[in-house]
Amino acid sequence: MLEQVKCNLYMFEENETAQEKLAKHLADYNGRLKIKAYFDDSADKFLKRVNVAQGNTIVLMRTEKGWEKLTSKIKRMQCSFQFIYICKEGFDLVQMVNEGYSEESFIIFENTQDISCQFQKILKKIEQNLLERMSSNNNLLISYKQEDIIIPWEEITFIETIKEERNYMMVYTEHGKHIAKGTLGKLKESISSKQIYKDLKSYIINLNKVKKVNLDDNYIEFLDQQKIYFSTKVMLKLKRELKDLYRVNA
Repeated sequence: MLEQVKCNLYMFEENETAQEKLAKHLADYNGRLKIKAYFDDSADKFLKRVNVAQGNTIVLMRTEKGWEKLTSKIKRMQCSFQFIYICKEGFDLVQMVNEGYSEESFIIFENTQDISCQFQKILKKIEQNLLERMSSNNNLLISYKQEDIIIPWEEITFIETIKEERNYMMVYTEHGKHIAKGTLGKLKESISSKQIYKDLKSYIINLNKVKKVNLDDNYIEFLDQQKIYFSTKVMLKLKRELKDLYRVNA
């Protein structure tokens, strides 16, 4: 387990006084989180920054600020980022959960001014959530430079060795790609899922992301249109693995 959990915190908050208070709470926090905080003054800037963010990302926001404008985009982003929503008493939590939001993401206060005296509790909750995600078999924890990044396996398309740097890998996801320190050999030892194909020297492939196996031209195509070319022998083996996976899931 890491001695310190690095993460980014994004606050959608237009009030400068609130920003100053939150920044002070972060500076005074003595837990395992190493937090880099960002504050945004517009919904467009906020979404752009969060969409391109790397690292363990947390979004702390008040629901009365731009909620309706952000709702649909936030729902799609929940699987990649941890959101903590700060709400006033009387907020319709049941409705939000029915619409697909995580109940655990909401912290409700009688008055949003109470955030000042409850902020340590919020940070503890964030820290616990990150540690649980790190220890889960459903997520891959990768490190590069000063960042530790949690990526759900279900979002990973494939992983390949970087030819020029044998001790580094490139992790391809639905949203982009990340450089990760480490080797495929070590990573393969920790994988038990049948949907992750690891019997290749330079690749790990998420079979659930394969769209097409083209035996004529010897390539596999993923749902995001990326292609990898292999030998005929490897292609036939991949095709058998996909048939077995579909048979198990049928």
